[in-house]
Amino acid sequence: MLLLAIYVPVLVLQVMANAQMVSMTSPTVVERNLGDPERGLERIAAENFTTIEHLDALAEDSETSDILRLVYTHTPLILRHSDVFPARFNTPIGLYYDVTQSTSGPATATTIRYFLWLVDEAGGMPIESRLAKFGHSMDRELVYRVTLLGDEVVGAYFQAPGHNHVSFEYDGETRPVFTVASANNNFRRVFDLELELWGLGLLVPLPRYETINAPAHDPDFAALAAREVWEKYQIDLRNYVFVELALPAQGAAATISVRIDDRWYYLHEQIGGGVRRPGYNQVGVNVGYSVLPGDISEVRVIAFSEQEISLDLLRVSIYPRSSVSA
Repeated sequence: MLLLAIYVPVLVLQVMANAQMVSMTSPTVVERNLGDPERGLERIAAENFTTIEHLDALAEDSETSDILRLVYTHTPLILRHSDVFPARFNTPIGLYYDVTQSTSGPATATTIRYFLWLVDEAGGMPIESRLAKFGHSMDRELVYRVTLLGDEVVGAYFQAPGHNHVSFEYDGETRPVFTVASANNNFRRVFDLELELWGLGLLVPLPRYETINAPAHDPDFAALAAREVWEKYQIDLRNYVFVELALPAQGAAATISVRIDDRWYYLHEQIGGGVRRPGYNQVGVNVGYSVLPGDISEVRVIAFSEQEISLDLLRVSIYPRSSVSA
């Protein structure tokens, strides 16, 4: 008991010594622009999906940049499970990509990652946790990654159920086909015989650069997701304060809190280690009621690290009272 009595205060003091804080008093709070959910559904069909012929034409167009040519050439196809597209719930929004390149002498290696964004998911992480950790309800899942040396495929893997990354033989001659194989939107490969037997069609994505076009920041897609959250879970997003921040590459755990008048509200996911993703993060703090921009008096981020780190509070936003569930 004596050792425990000594150990606990020492541990508390060590944690406090490693705590680093950034605070924003009287923050400028942005009211989010919410679009039209029906227009969002129309845009999904019109802008984010196309035909194989169109995709092939883009890949072969001499005016297309080398990187985009590779992106279009290796875009995967998605076998759908429903006759209705876009569906009322959990519908795919579109396929988004990022590209990294490294050069050694005359050789350039290019890695393309394709992510399928969906309005929601049927299972997996509870909606409250998703809103807390990511600041939105949409589901973003890696479909597959391909690495090329010049134009030659040198490696590929896809994300299987359980978020397992599984390598597969891919020669780049025909587009890989995947289908959703879990409630949290992980994938499995689809082969030619299965395509012949299934009566459902293929979704042909028109991939978009994720950094510029991420659906979470698109007003129409955000309105579509907000409507689904209300209809499925009766969660009103007007009750959330959303905080965007940048965390250091060291991966230090951070907790986020919001003060309204004289009361503090804490990020739901602070229990279990806080937010740990390096780089850009968006979180949602549920305060339980709709607030006005002037109600928020302070936002605070506390990170725990033995090293000196940098924390950046980027933006605080809310949904206006006249939006969302209406």
